[in-house]
Amino acid sequence: MHYVTIPDPITLVDDLTDAPLPELFSFSDYVRVLRKDQRFLTGVDQMEAYDATASLIKAKPGDVVPLQDETQKVLAACAKRPTTVGPAVIYSPGGEIFVKALTEAPTRP
Repeated sequence: MHYVTIPDPITLVDDLTDAPLPELFSFSDYVRVLRKDQRFLTGVDQMEAYDATASLIKAKPGDVVPLQDETQKVLAACAKRPTTVGPAVIYSPGGEIFVKALTEAPTRP
């Protein structure tokens, strides 16, 4: 089991101008994007995929969400080498906290 601590939302920036965009981008938004990745769609049991993403999406900043080891492994791979995440997320200051929340999730709460 791995335990993901939900990070605070970040302010995205325009990837061409670095100007801040008006809306905050939450970890829930990030998970909604990651769950479209083929590696997640095919690498995790359907019910586990639903349960895990529903738990992550419903959680608030600071909450700790347990994930099965295999689910965390697949989500971490999707976060490390994203195929569904746009440049505004990848290059925004603070975007790395979303990646670290998944890739560095401890095995103890």
